[in-house]
Parts: sequence; C-alpha cells; structure tokens
Amino acid sequence: MAADAGYELLLANSLETVRRECFAAPGLTHSGVWLIPAVGRFDMGGRDFTCALDAFGKWHKFELDSDRGAICFTAEFMQTGFFNESTKAGTVGAGMLFSETIPPRPLAVRLRAMTAPNDNAFVNTISVGGQHVALTDSPDRLAFSLSSLAVRGKLRFDSSARYPRRALYLETLGSAHPVPRPGSQTPLGLSIAVRTPFMDQSEVSVYAWSGPTTRELLARLPVKDRVPYLHSFGVLRRAVLLPLQPLSVDMRPALFGTPLQGLMRELSVNTTFVVLPLAGGGTSLRTFNAGGRYFFTHVINTYEEGEGDAATLVFDACVSHLNPFHSTAIAIAAQRNKTRRDAGGAMMHARRFVIRIAGPRRGEVVSSLLSRAGREADFPQIDSRYRGRKHCIYWAVLWRADGVAYGAMAIDRTDVCRGKVTTWMRPASFPSEPTFLASGEEEGQGALLVTVLNGTSGRSSFLTLDATTMQPTLEVPLPVRIPFTTHGQWYPPGG
Repeated sequence: MAADAGYELLLANSLETVRRECFAAPGLTHSGVWLIPAVGRFDMGGRDFTCALDAFGKWHKFELDSDRGAICFTAEFMQTGFFNESTKAGTVGAGMLFSETIPPRPLAVRLRAMTAPNDNAFVNTISVGGQHVALTDSPDRLAFSLSSLAVRGKLRFDSSARYPRRALYLETLGSAHPVPRPGSQTPLGLSIAVRTPFMDQSEVSVYAWSGPTTRELLARLPVKDRVPYLHSFGVLRRAVLLPLQPLSVDMRPALFGTPLQGLMRELSVNTTFVVLPLAGGGTSLRTFNAGGRYFFTHVINTYEEGEGDAATLVFDACVSHLNPFHSTAIAIAAQRNKTRRDAGGAMMHARRFVIRIAGPRRGEVVSSLLSRAGREADFPQIDSRYRGRKHCIYWAVLWRADGVAYGAMAIDRTDVCRGKVTTWMRPASFPSEPTFLASGEEEGQGALLVTVLNGTSGRSSFLTLDATTMQPTLEVPLPVRIPFTTHGQWYPPGG
C-alpha cells in the first residue's frame, strides 16, 4: 500500500455532523476536553476555495472520562458570521480570504472584505478568564461555549489606560498563538497596527491578556520598513523574540478586495530577530541578523542559556527558505494532485538558532537543523512545563516521512539532547498535530492525543500514543472523516 494513499481526503468535504456520541475507551489516563478545529467544507454554491486556510471551520470535541473509560465525540460546523452569511446567500460570502475562490466572487462582494464578519477563526483556541476564545491571525477574537460549541460573537477589548491606543494606527493583524510568560498562566498576545491613511508603517504591540476583554500593554515596537506577519513568536521571562520575516503585508489593496496572498510582498533582506523588552524586564532592545532568509510558521521554544560571555538565546522554530503562505502546502488543487504536491512544498523543517548576546562574539547567530533531513516538519509540541527554559524533547508532524512522497505522514519524537528520533507511522494514515498530556515528573512522560485519517477506509479515529515509545495505547474509530486539522487544545475539568 502506498504511504500516501487517500491523502486527498484531507482536502475533501466532510459535511457529516455528530451530536455527542459516546464510545468505550478503556485505559484512559486523563479526564477533560480535547478540542481540535479543522476545515470541513471546501466549496459552496458553485464556488470553490483555493486555499485550505479559507475553507469553513468545523469543531471536533472529545470529552475524555478516565473514571468511566469513555469518550464522547461531537463534530459540527462553526456557526460563524462568515459561515451563516454564506449559507444564507447560498455561496461563499464576503470576507478576507488568503486567495480568491474559483470562480471569483462578484466585485461587490469582494469590496466588502474589510467590513465583513471575518470570523472564520478555526486556527486555535484558548481559555482566558473563564471565556473560551477562537483565534486566527486577525485582530478579531471569537467567544464560544466549550460545552455547547455555540459561537457567542466577537470579543472587543475594553478601552483602558492600561492599553493606550495610538492615534492614526489601525489594528489589522494579530497572532493565533498567544503564549504564557514563563512562570505565569497569563497569555501574552500580539497585535500589529498600520499607520493610516498611507499604511506604510506599523507597530507591533505585545500585551498581557488578563481577561476576555482586558489587556495590558507590555511593549511596542515601531517598524518603519514593513508591516510584519507574525503567526507565532518567542516568549522569555523579560522579553519577547520577534522573528521579522523578509516580507511585508500591504493592506491597501485589501480595500479593493485583494486577498491576503496578494498583499504579501517579499523583501530582499535577511530575517531579523528582535528581542523586545517587556515592561519591567530591565533589558534593552536588541536586533540580530539571522544570517539568511527564513520564513516562520510555529515556534517550538525560546530560552536563555549560559552566563557571562557565553550567554545565548536559543530559538527553536519550524522554518522554510520559501514563503509557506505562497506554497503548494496550502493550495487545495496542488494538495489534491500527487504529482504537484510531491514536486512542490516549502520544505518546512525544525531549526535551532543560537544567538550570542554577550562577549566578543556578541551578535553572532548560528543555526542548525533539528528535524530529519529531507523531511518536512511542522506543528511542533513540547512539554509545556519546559516552556521558556531548556528542553530536550519535541514532537512534530512530518510530511515526506519516507523521503519521497509529500503525503507520507508521521509524527516524530525528537530528543535533541541525545540525538534520538522515535517515530509513529502507518501506511495511508494522516495524523493531526499531537497534543501532549503529562503524567509523570520526567520531561515528555505522558500521552499524545491525535486524530488519524485512514486513507483506505475514509474514516478517522481518535488515537493515543505513549509519548516516549510512540506506541499506540488506545484507538477509537469515529463515525466521520476529519479533514485537515489545525491546533488542538486540552481543557482539564473546569478549564
């Protein structure tokens, strides 16, 4: 059987919904809710999405009960304004897309992009102050109920002296990956605002997200040469690390309906690492040339190491030398075509950047490959207890796991301290990003939660892996197929 047989099903409609069906799951070690969003519909009313990141979002909720040895599963579409307006119109409605539909939406619909709901926020979720929030890289945040999965509407931050707004600056982008400051449970968020009316300069603001609608400004970075795009970023105790990619987002054409991919302009410069001090951090702003052109998707971890002249910052992330937001990895037609997807791709990989911050070699940046050569790696996870400090272990989803076929997928457990890789892989099986649940004192001791699409049966299953051996400990067949997934989050009882 081909390793990638049925891979195309990740990019095919899955219109079935499930209203809380329960299944026996003996041997569960944790109780709580695992929520993993996905895309479930790739067309509507004769119009096809062309980018996977534009398709209609769908919830997949797993309620784990270790005492009863049971899992209850729910699958339903996110009832967003974008989905509901499109359903009412009978076709893909107004909103900012990564790339235009085929055939294109009418000009009058595209011109409404900036004023449309723009709430198809299926990328990530978090809990803030008791409110569950769905996120994407837009400044808009969507409140929802974890129990019912009902969408409650957009959250608007309160006006407050703790977050002074800048005259003439308009918030246009955010980050789908808020990160708690080491030693704290309060997530740090990021906002990117452009200066109006010319939209030629920007500011990056970092804030503590203390409540559903409250935030406190911790730092601001004026950026005069671009409007950056930061899907994720690194967090230290006293600073954040912002990887400024060699691209700029020109928001002006968006006023006339141009999709996001058409707004991204690549720059002929190297990537720059900006270490931005947080309020009360007692450090100074520092910038470092990365020594090459790197594009970033997901940060693995960021931490400080060494003392005196040997002091360094270590920044681990999934990167590419090509812009992944313009690659075949998110193009639906290319992903459905084996020849095109095998030939293309951005060759995402895990890479370590060691930044010397003191001594005679201050400013030097040395990078090295962390993931296996010839494979693509993204959607990384670590033991969250090690966030902001030295870690050894990370897990990541692989493509080209056989070294040839893009759709040959796997999950690698990499121990960077010992140089050891342990892999879970099955033919024609396509895993989601794993979510790690700790169950011991040692780093990486616990379980991984994964969904797996079987390319031959066309169905998905819920899978748990021993996070050390990468051997399956439980598999529960599901009554639906789960397509391309994004970022799962674990919510313990009451979380």
